[in-house]
Amino acid sequence: MIKLPKCIGYTTIALASLTCLMLGAGFAEHRTNFVARSLGGYLTETNHDRHSTGRLWDLITSEEEVRGTRPDPQWVEPVLQDLPLLVSNYRLSSERIPNEGIPGYYAILVDAVPENMRNAIDAGRILEGSRRHRLGLAILSRASFDATPYLADARRRAAEMGAELPAPLDETGPVEETSLNSALTEDGLKTLSSDSIAASMIETFTTVILEDRLEDLRKTASLDWEQGSIHQLFLNRALGDYQGELHYTDPSEPSISFRITIEDVSAVLNLPLDKSQ
Repeated sequence: MIKLPKCIGYTTIALASLTCLMLGAGFAEHRTNFVARSLGGYLTETNHDRHSTGRLWDLITSEEEVRGTRPDPQWVEPVLQDLPLLVSNYRLSSERIPNEGIPGYYAILVDAVPENMRNAIDAGRILEGSRRHRLGLAILSRASFDATPYLADARRRAAEMGAELPAPLDETGPVEETSLNSALTEDGLKTLSSDSIAASMIETFTTVILEDRLEDLRKTASLDWEQGSIHQLFLNRALGDYQGELHYTDPSEPSISFRITIEDVSAVLNLPLDKSQ
């Protein structure tokens, strides 16, 4: 029978005992998490005493600073409420041909932003929307609207106003000083027939009524633009000037036509005007 040295026997027993202890400790930790809990408690208690240095801490600090600069939901909504609806609730884009110089075709297109995304701060959308919002208002402020759709109504109203005027004076009678003849001589009035005076007055009434109607139209179109009721603004160059159209989101609303000079388009778009164009 071979006898092993005593030192080898002791070593074997020690290793076996150590292995059993490690297995027992591992099993106990698996069941109780005692070491992990103790280490976590120690780190929590001494956290304020440790220096936050190193690349990992720098990364963590940077992330915390970025999170700190994110908009607070308490003031995001009020900021958006201060913007025109066209900017806060819609996305504005533009198209033009050609891409350089004075365009032959220019359009501002309006697309609604989904309601669940309107409170999100999208700096690019808001900045571009604000710029195109101002462009649209500038175009409308310089536009000459088509009076044709309102001419018949203006003439009807002018005729009604003319019918309410006093009866014309007899040509042989005295000429009284009125607002009509104050700027005319007595001899000049006598050379005009009653029908000519009435026609001139009705034409003047028609012009004033049309001017008021077109100015109201400009204000209404500008308000509709700011509220997002218009979803397309087009400019097409024709014979020097531009023909423009406004198309409403509501298909039952008729489109509005207008004209704008090339000089005004150049000023609005901040583009140099080539005199040869």
